[in-house]
Amino acid sequence: MKSNPPLELSYGLATCQFGNVVIAFADNCVHYLSFCIIIANAYDEIRALFPSTKLSMDETKTKLLTDIIFSKNEPIAVCPHGTPFQIAVWTALQNIPKGTTVSYSQIAHEIGKPNAVRAVAKAIGSNNIAFLIPCHRVISKNGGLAGFKWGLELKKQLLLWETNNL
Repeated sequence: MKSNPPLELSYGLATCQFGNVVIAFADNCVHYLSFCIIIANAYDEIRALFPSTKLSMDETKTKLLTDIIFSKNEPIAVCPHGTPFQIAVWTALQNIPKGTTVSYSQIAHEIGKPNAVRAVAKAIGSNNIAFLIPCHRVISKNGGLAGFKWGLELKKQLLLWETNNL
């Protein structure tokens, strides 16, 4: 069962060292964070995920959140929306220490579903709170970079940045 989003979300577009990001939030909790390759699609992505939620633009708060997330590197609350299985996978991702990586099969073992590697990969690919739920820290079993919806070059940049900012 998917959790219900709040009745109202604020959102906005900002720029960080990794490019444009779009963030949707309420009450200092991030419900959505995406690296925005096509700026024109940002609102449509949020609207598709939260169809009955009132959306209001707040560029000032978005800029503040972006600075906290990518410059100050301070903890910030996340409010993921997904199935219990997805939430379990995303929670496991949040337990991966900065500057380290794990494989999809390690996540499957951690959540007690060692035979569900493909389902784990699908859940990781469904993560809608980039960076804060660090799907970029998951690599293939052989140690290579694999699967990142914003591209492997960005995944490499994120991992390098985290390693250099421990």
